[in-house]
Amino acid sequence: HFVLNIRGLHRDPRYWDHPEQFNPDRFAPEQAKNRHHFAFIPFLGGPKKCIGDSFAMMEMQLVVPTILQQHRLRYDLAAPPVEKAGFV
Repeated sequence: HFVLNIRGLHRDPRYWDHPEQFNPDRFAPEQAKNRHHFAFIPFLGGPKKCIGDSFAMMEMQLVVPTILQQHRLRYDLAAPPVEKAGFV
């Protein structure tokens, strides 16, 4: 059996500056072109990757702006960060 630590890969400082910080700009096309193709693989990659990845990305581009237009989101700086990790 082979287990790929995707969470660890997505927080690897070899590929990400300040990997534990939220920075949506790191996914901008101009930054993505300088990063290894498999440094960010939420849907895995290659011929066995998730067939719904294109749909999920398109849906995210529609859903997030809709939520932000219709709701006011606030971040509670006093709240401790929530860290949940586990195996399935």
